[in-house]
Amino acid sequence: MRSCNHKNSILQRVVDMRKRFKGRNVSARRVSVGQSRGRLKICVSGLGFAGLTLAIALADAGAEVHGVEINRIIVEKLQQKKPTLSEKSLGILLSRHLGANFFVHDSIPSLHFDSHIICVGTPVDERKKPIADYVLQAAKQVGNSLKGGELVAIRSTVPVGATRNEILPALEQESGKMLERDFQLVYTPERTAEGNAFEELRFLPQIIGGTCEAGVLMAVDMFGLLTPTLVTVSSLEAAEMIKLIDNSYRDYRFAYSNEISMICEHLGLDASECISKANISYPRNDIPLPSPGVGGPCLSKDPYILFETSSRAGYEPRLILNARKLNETVPKLIAEKLKKHLGDKSGMPPKIFLMGFSFKGTPSVDDIRNSTTLDLLRELEAFPARLFGHDPVVQPEKLKSLGVVPTTIEGGFKGARAVVIMTNDPSYAGLDIVKLAASAANPVVIADCWRLYDARLFDSRKIEYIGIGLGAERNYHSIPKNRSDKAEY
Repeated sequence: MRSCNHKNSILQRVVDMRKRFKGRNVSARRVSVGQSRGRLKICVSGLGFAGLTLAIALADAGAEVHGVEINRIIVEKLQQKKPTLSEKSLGILLSRHLGANFFVHDSIPSLHFDSHIICVGTPVDERKKPIADYVLQAAKQVGNSLKGGELVAIRSTVPVGATRNEILPALEQESGKMLERDFQLVYTPERTAEGNAFEELRFLPQIIGGTCEAGVLMAVDMFGLLTPTLVTVSSLEAAEMIKLIDNSYRDYRFAYSNEISMICEHLGLDASECISKANISYPRNDIPLPSPGVGGPCLSKDPYILFETSSRAGYEPRLILNARKLNETVPKLIAEKLKKHLGDKSGMPPKIFLMGFSFKGTPSVDDIRNSTTLDLLRELEAFPARLFGHDPVVQPEKLKSLGVVPTTIEGGFKGARAVVIMTNDPSYAGLDIVKLAASAANPVVIADCWRLYDARLFDSRKIEYIGIGLGAERNYHSIPKNRSDKAEY
């Protein structure tokens, strides 16, 4: 990262910030939260999970924040103070700041902002290639609104090099302005987990990569409103890579535990017992317990973005792609187990009760994007079954749209030939599972994909208990009870 020598409208602010941070570690600053020079005026483009939580957190820290969202349904709900996410504290904070220092628009207002933050989604297509359309469209809209002296911060997940090679040209072309002379550009990855966003925004380190010192210091000034730890890196590309490292590593780590579960099944062992006891008082291990796959909007796509980035650079990764594909096979294995246990029964198609549709259960969220339950549904499409479902926070209308009949837990168990627990929501762990199973068909398959229950609870003459990583020949000395270590995280 180099100094910016352009004499422009940014220079005095940079001088002020240099004085403020004089003598502090450049690579990992700890700042006093809220020490900004006056009230910052910030525009956040994209009010999905990442954008909305950041916008509200910045407003709560004292900034004037204008959120921009092209989805009219989201705009109308937010303008009515209705939360669009099941995020802790969102409703309270939205009611507190909307109309005071947080404003919602369907296009960027004609105001002079200190900073623009782009937080739109970057999905992958059917070939698992990243789609840049949304972030480039947002960049063009921001470019059209630049008046001079602003910071543009990219928070969307992008391939390494995209900020410099694709987003920057869009900004300069649309604005007619020049980087470092008229505006600054940084990449500041989003790193929070759904369900804990507001807490994590205030303590997780914020990575900041820019093209020169001026932009980085402006980003420090802004994100210093939230977190005391600001980690600056040498370039835009280093910051982009860190985002992909974070999520790809987690996906790989969970793939390891899921592969161990497959090995244990073939050896007639209990993977949960083996892993949990291997971790006891052994500091070099921190192995996650198995799960019904790894879903969500980030971990299921970011490894593909890293794979694409690396392949373009001439190296084709092996571990990262294999880990992602292994995690994608777990719902298929669950479907195969169900079909095997249910068999080809004559008469009415069997009732299957699916518990949990969110991509994560702890903490509970209502987001079903890339949920492993959706993967399981796709695997069961050709299987003749009546599908019923329940989720503690996902609305019944969403379940209906998936071709699933919404029901209560009691109603789901009644007459079911199979019960599949797909999330580790805390409310599922405390059920009287034996009493509920008494109303199910005889026999009934209980697929406990998070191993929330001890198999010794069930009468094997009526209940066929199966789980991830549970071999056919097994000895249940103990079953781990803390199953909150994974989902998307």
